[in-house]
Amino acid sequence: MLSLIETLTGFAAIMLMLSLLVKTLTSVIKNCWDYYSDNLKHEVQRLAIETTGKSWDALIQNPALPDWIKDIHWERLGEELLTPAYMSWFLKQLDQNARIFDLESRLKIHVANVKYTFQMRMKNLALAVGLALCMLCNINALTIWKSLYTDQQLRATFSGAYADQATKLAEAQAAATSGQPGKEATDTQLRSFQTGMRSFLTDVSFGVGRIWQSKPMQDKSGETQRTPSQVFVYEFFGSLLTGILVSIGAPYWHDILQALSALRPDKAKT
Repeated sequence: MLSLIETLTGFAAIMLMLSLLVKTLTSVIKNCWDYYSDNLKHEVQRLAIETTGKSWDALIQNPALPDWIKDIHWERLGEELLTPAYMSWFLKQLDQNARIFDLESRLKIHVANVKYTFQMRMKNLALAVGLALCMLCNINALTIWKSLYTDQQLRATFSGAYADQATKLAEAQAAATSGQPGKEATDTQLRSFQTGMRSFLTDVSFGVGRIWQSKPMQDKSGETQRTPSQVFVYEFFGSLLTGILVSIGAPYWHDILQALSALRPDKAKT
């Protein structure tokens, strides 16, 4: 029972570290391509069509409009733009005949759409990043689990010091302020990802890159276990599974790791 708990703990710690790497890389991509502003722009333009009956392109062709409306920097705007008072004034600027009655109810729908669409795009991005990372590096959760379960020393290391390291790193990342980082902050995140990735590949080398090895997999007795085609299928689907598990999110693995750590005898005594 103890060996199973330690295996689960070590496995959760590895998945947490990999999830944190995926989260960092996702943040870098999000900062380079501002999805939130893109969704905000789309919903404001939809609201303008609903209230004026004219397309956005047709509205901004009006020569009487001030230049700033035609050259809005959407990446500088946030949810605070979508308030009844401001949008009422803004729509009147676009068209004096804008139908702004019941605007507050409409805005609630558009704000909800902005948040939902952004969250779904970020989840899809995290899934894509997780799958790409695990497939390219051939990070196999099945091999990781088997190695932890069969190797007592490896299991103890990853359920102890490595689990504590992963927990502290997750808590530090959660406590960090998100905000809207500029290029310097994005570069810092990218360097952090590169450093963390190198460290992860070194620590968890027993479950990484086996599909790229020229020699077939062998067991401890030296007998070949699988043919090259079997190795490819095993590693491919193992990496695919890992990408899906990682995309669940760091908070999920952090909570599991915390619960499993509390079950360990040395933790229970403290």
